[in-house]
Amino acid sequence: MEGRGVPMNPGGGSLDDAVDAFLEVGPVAAVLRESGADAAKRAQVADAVREAFRPHVGDQGLRLDSAVWLATARAPSACACPDRYLA
Repeated sequence: MEGRGVPMNPGGGSLDDAVDAFLEVGPVAAVLRESGADAAKRAQVADAVREAFRPHVGDQGLRLDSAVWLATARAPSACACPDRYLA
């Protein structure tokens, strides 16, 4: 297992596109959907998300840090598995 930092450009890197994406998919979208938020509340949340992301906008658009775990494995040379699983 190896951790790796990976920059990401949510919504393609545009601040407005990222806000739109976060309002449609993920935890923010789920809260809006489950709470039955009206248009006014959605606009208020969009403004808050936009302001939270604004410090992360630069020459390459919106860039956020993210992380992944890279897992690698090897099959043992003497495996009790049938040959069809080793191909």
